[in-house]
Amino acid sequence: MVFKHRDAPYTSGRPASGGTQRKYKFIKSADVMIVENAGNAYRMVVWDGRQLFEVGRVFAGTTNASRRDLDDRLAGGERPVAEVRYLYATDDHQLFQPVFVGVRTDKPAADCVRAQLVSTDRKVIT
Repeated sequence: MVFKHRDAPYTSGRPASGGTQRKYKFIKSADVMIVENAGNAYRMVVWDGRQLFEVGRVFAGTTNASRRDLDDRLAGGERPVAEVRYLYATDDHQLFQPVFVGVRTDKPAADCVRAQLVSTDRKVIT
């Protein structure tokens, strides 16, 4: 969403930082389980009742150490819980533009449920 000063004139193109317009993204957060290293990203799942439901993939390459930690946990049979931020969940409950925040050692895997995902109505309001 773009906000601008009420008395500012319309200008086409991208607004300059520090200008009269501000872009704001409504970012959500979710706890997911990481179940597999899928190359350059990790597969994320949540519980949907008693079944695991895939919600997409997230790149977790902020550092080699964090990737090594996740890979070691997965190799040991763990399903680490991770916090991810995302813009919205699509109609089929896939996370759009997920960003890895970090591993959550304070959350049980049972808290990673599909009901926490927030879908966004992307209709244009005029």
